[in-house]
Amino acid sequence: MLYQHYGFDLALATIERTARFCARFVSHPNAVLLRYEAGFIDDPATLDRIATSLGGSLTAVDRDRIFMATRRPAIEAHTHGLTHCHPRYVTKSPVTWSTWRRYGTVTTRIAPARSAAGATC
Repeated sequence: MLYQHYGFDLALATIERTARFCARFVSHPNAVLLRYEAGFIDDPATLDRIATSLGGSLTAVDRDRIFMATRRPAIEAHTHGLTHCHPRYVTKSPVTWSTWRRYGTVTTRIAPARSAAGATC
């Protein structure tokens, strides 16, 4: 939320509100729970899961093409020279102790919404 110039407290409240909102939809039959910790962003099969949940399917060629378009080199090539892209979102930024401390705060605040949604970790 850096690009929106949110302070930490406002960003945390926004994330907490969003987590409660999302938790209402997790039990929908077409909902697909994609956990970052499980590495879904690096698994081309994720695209098949999404297509299936929308009642469709992808050919292997389309899946591979879409997947390759989400890889860092493709994103960097696409955003090179764009002035509206904040460099922090294109390049890797260092993780500091402050970042991890704040992550713990966020995790604690959204725990009730995660629990209501049936999250196990």
